[in-house]
Amino acid sequence: MSLNRNQVEEIHLLTHSLRYAIVQLLSESGPMFIGQVADKLKVNPRLVSFHLATLLDNGFVEGEWKVSKFPSSKGKAVKEYKLTDKGKSSLKALAKVSDTS
Repeated sequence: MSLNRNQVEEIHLLTHSLRYAIVQLLSESGPMFIGQVADKLKVNPRLVSFHLATLLDNGFVEGEWKVSKFPSSKGKAVKEYKLTDKGKSSLKALAKVSDTS
């Protein structure tokens, strides 16, 4: 399988274990808030926030402000994250690369 430089850089961003876990979780579960991702992956929400920012900056996810339904947020607006088409295709490309290794 031949990859161009851009694809290699995108895959490299996703090879970080937590970023990969976040992308995979969003792929399986659909849109989620930072707190939900942190709870599911059992990691600190600040760490999730940091890695979601990296994914957002690189176009793998997008965030939309929504009013949270969770009591702990007290009705505040929080960002809900979901995979972009780029995130979905990069996840598939990474899966193909790992299948050929």
